[in-house]
Amino acid sequence: MNRRQFIVSCAAAASAATMPGCALRPRCDRLFWYNASSGLHIPCDGLERPLRVWQVSDSHLNLRDSRDDEYKDFYARMGGEWNPGLTAREAFERILEKAKGERPDLLLVTGDLISFPTLKNVEFAVERLDACGVPWLYTAGNHDWHFEGDSGSDAEQRERWIEKRLLPLYKGEDPMAYAKTIGGVKFLMIDNSTYNVDERQLEFFRAETAKGGPCVLAMHIPFWHRGWGVFTCACPDWGADTDKYWQIERRQRWAERQDDTTFEFRRATDEAEGLVAVLAGHLHKLDVVSDGGLAHATAPLAAVGEVLKVTIG
Repeated sequence: MNRRQFIVSCAAAASAATMPGCALRPRCDRLFWYNASSGLHIPCDGLERPLRVWQVSDSHLNLRDSRDDEYKDFYARMGGEWNPGLTAREAFERILEKAKGERPDLLLVTGDLISFPTLKNVEFAVERLDACGVPWLYTAGNHDWHFEGDSGSDAEQRERWIEKRLLPLYKGEDPMAYAKTIGGVKFLMIDNSTYNVDERQLEFFRAETAKGGPCVLAMHIPFWHRGWGVFTCACPDWGADTDKYWQIERRQRWAERQDDTTFEFRRATDEAEGLVAVLAGHLHKLDVVSDGGLAHATAPLAAVGEVLKVTIG
């Protein structure tokens, strides 16, 4: 998809440059919209001023040094570049340099920040994010903790490499689920990078949204919507029969279906009155759809220098 294109799944559409969401939800009396130059705009009453968020997803940094030589075979396939004219490192630094100049209120890093959990990848990412001077929040993607060919299930690898490498990215927060309020908006950072959520994450989501106030759900893998394919959560077609890449990625093959809790989590987002947006990545393209007036967005590929700008308020 061209970065200027945009999808809203509702019956009525406005111009190609600006398109509204469709049916209103009880939580807001205005429609969200997307503009190619200024990004996604989400109405939200009660804030002192609009909150400006840059969603940075799928940077796929591919840095490594001799400290991780023993894992060379595990990161060889993912060590290349996404764009021959711009390395992932250069794209990431370009995004952060722009952030220094435009000063958004938050950098929302929704996974696949790195292509594999090397020490240099994590150190570089944390150093550059801290140095840019803009607050940032992170949740993991499936590549952040995956060394291709490593032993164990996806869940076991995620637990192992979060503990061994990724903890600096969380700044002391619970990697599986945590909440931070920025400018009057609560960001719920939930790790669904194995295509599932568990009971504890579901209860966390329900408890936090029940407290009231506007919330944004941020995760790496988006919820399924028609046309978004099987690389999604709460997807009816996801499973071992549709897993085309498990051998290429040298990982555990998908289960027969996603956990019941994952589908319940999807339903819970429809019941959460304070939820104003669901922001994800993983698909490497910009899409925005409306589900009953609630914005579901996937960010473009940061590995080529793209971000999704979101204004709330």
